[in-house]
Amino acid sequence: MSESSLNQRIRLLIAALRLSTRGFSTLLGVSDATVRNYVRLDTKPTAPFLTRMMEKVAGLSAEWLLTGQGPMFKNPAEDVLIVGQTTTQAAQQQAEQLDAHHHFYAIGLAHGQQACATLARENELLRSQLRDKQELIDLLRAQPQQ
Repeated sequence: MSESSLNQRIRLLIAALRLSTRGFSTLLGVSDATVRNYVRLDTKPTAPFLTRMMEKVAGLSAEWLLTGQGPMFKNPAEDVLIVGQTTTQAAQQQAEQLDAHHHFYAIGLAHGQQACATLARENELLRSQLRDKQELIDLLRAQPQQ
């Protein structure tokens, strides 16, 4: 087991839980700097830290965490619940994540609609200018040659 692979698995776990390093540190009751040292600086995690992870993340596989063998969770088919977090809290957290995704989608959609409206106005303006120029050409052609 190499230190970097253990640190990589910690990064993968944090991502699987959809937490930030700060959220993960809060969950474990450790400082944000501690988690950042393990995640970013590849510092070797302590046994108490690893034990805390096993206590706080229900279903986390010790075999996966320590060796990288097997699935991350003992029963991967089940949703992962954080120990001490009620089902209502978990549902609320998922709803907040969905709301954030929908918010960004709505912002993108609004910007896209604005861009389309702007392009439609510019297109109409260019068509109008083209019609005006065509009318000038037609008028010039209709004038008798001198």
